[in-house]
Amino acid sequence: MSLLLTLILVGQAARHRTTQEVVTVYRQSISQYRRQVARREASVADHARTQRLLE
Repeated sequence: MSLLLTLILVGQAARHRTTQEVVTVYRQSISQYRRQVARREASVADHARTQRLLE
């Protein structure tokens, strides 16, 4: 799920939640996004390493 979509969903959910709940969901969304980015970067680095080994 893209970060933008996540933020939109968090915004819609905010109407029915307390501020603390919204902040918690927002932080979880950011953490999840950072983990996805880290996994993608690790995958790219791993692929580059493999390519260098094959050269």
